[in-house]
Amino acid sequence: MSYSDTDEESRLPGRLRGRLWFRIVVVLGLIAIFWPAGRSSLAFLLWDMWCPEDRTPLELPAELVVARIPLAVDWFPDEDRRGLHLASGADAMGYPDPRAMQRLDPPWKNPRPVPFPADYDRMGGGPVWNAQFLARGGRTGDHKTTVDIISRKTGKIVAHVEPYATAPNRQNAAWHPAMNVLIWGGQGYVMLLGEPDWQPKTLMTAERNFAEWSRLAQEGKEESGYHPTEGLTQPRFNHDGSLLLCAMDRGLRVYSWQEVLTARSQLPAPKFAFDGEMVAVLPFATFKNTYAIEYDPVRARILWAGIDGKILTFDLNTKTRGMLLDLPRPFLVRRMEFLDDRKVLCCEISRIGSTTWTNEGLFLLDYGKLSEQAKAIPKY
Repeated sequence: MSYSDTDEESRLPGRLRGRLWFRIVVVLGLIAIFWPAGRSSLAFLLWDMWCPEDRTPLELPAELVVARIPLAVDWFPDEDRRGLHLASGADAMGYPDPRAMQRLDPPWKNPRPVPFPADYDRMGGGPVWNAQFLARGGRTGDHKTTVDIISRKTGKIVAHVEPYATAPNRQNAAWHPAMNVLIWGGQGYVMLLGEPDWQPKTLMTAERNFAEWSRLAQEGKEESGYHPTEGLTQPRFNHDGSLLLCAMDRGLRVYSWQEVLTARSQLPAPKFAFDGEMVAVLPFATFKNTYAIEYDPVRARILWAGIDGKILTFDLNTKTRGMLLDLPRPFLVRRMEFLDDRKVLCCEISRIGSTTWTNEGLFLLDYGKLSEQAKAIPKY
């Protein structure tokens, strides 16, 4: 049987496609062999193509959930923590841009529209304040970070500084409960700013040993990424301010505040330290990140949460640890704050994804019932 020139031409695209795919496979193979980061990059690409995101919704026991609130661009309690402000809005590109504000009060069912609070910063989020002062971040014309300390009584700026790297926000900053001193930080440092001179003081965080990290990482006992120093995620204080409580990138650290005040260039050694559980986000990427921290003065108990999806506790009186909540994979708590005289623990929950981490919204949890079901962890 003969075939025409047209039949032959019809076969060419298939042959060309075969050659093209062969060349692609060869190039990817060479990348994986010779490019230092090629193997991980190729693995990431293939994982992203062949493993679709898990979209199973989070379900928690009904008796624990006081309310569930859809995703908000920003959220923060009011000053006495009796109500919750929820900001919403996006720009033309779909990026978060607070355009409207709602307030939600007990029994946490029907949010109502309210004006933006006078102290709200559309760029920085909820106010970072104490009884006397408000801290607000900004940038100069050449993109340097600035911080203004504003008197809440007069509205006047009492201090204007250009800090080390980042401006304070509700997540990375805290005021001391008995002193007009603000502390905030980021990767590699914490910063103190306070009366009487309002001069920033930078303290470097603990250094890490590269050789030790490399050895442990090869044994599968350490994170896949190396950072030469610890990074501050969120600071808090105990009730009298004698202890500085820090959610660091790899766990909980508790410092003597007096030792922090007298330190010159380096944070002192912590009084207590607990590393987070290592979690494989992807087959080739493991982390110990800690994101959120809170303090319960009635029980003298620290709460913290990280990438392992757990809300853990440390009792400062008994020096014992516990676990309030263990979320199913791939969920984790990114932020948490007490509401309504600590009857409610407001948790912002995210889902770990291979390409994006989606926000599941706010879960208002019954803190009393969480405490009743808490599990003890063997003494460290």
